[in-house]
Amino acid sequence: MPKRLLRERPPPPPKVAPKGAVANAATGASKSGASANKKPRKVEAKAIPSVDFIRLCRWLEGGSCARNCRAMARTLGLQGYSALGKQGLIAAIVEALETKPLPASFSPTLEEVALNDDDFNDAWAGKPVLKIEQVCAVLETL
Repeated sequence: MPKRLLRERPPPPPKVAPKGAVANAATGASKSGASANKKPRKVEAKAIPSVDFIRLCRWLEGGSCARNCRAMARTLGLQGYSALGKQGLIAAIVEALETKPLPASFSPTLEEVALNDDDFNDAWAGKPVLKIEQVCAVLETL
């Protein structure tokens, strides 16, 4: 059986910046990249969690997942929370906690939350993980 001859592949085309892109004079790199012709996407503002929000979620099963955030928003009586994404939920909860701070007796305390992750995990190693029902019960008292 005769051997098949393999054709050589043609060289790749030279890289050209997308239409409308501005090249960086120092590196020759394109400033706009491949997204030059794409529509800008809508980005939610990232919330900076408050200390009380961190206290709620630090030892909570599932942490600040969307499910837990929806349950907390429902308990706090926030309106229109179902239309918000996770970051929007966090921002709404943080705003609500500014007017209704957690009681000082809530655990984890401010001092414990200030610990780095390893020290906090060591301090809370034997304690049971908080359930969302427990956190919502605390939020109902606010």
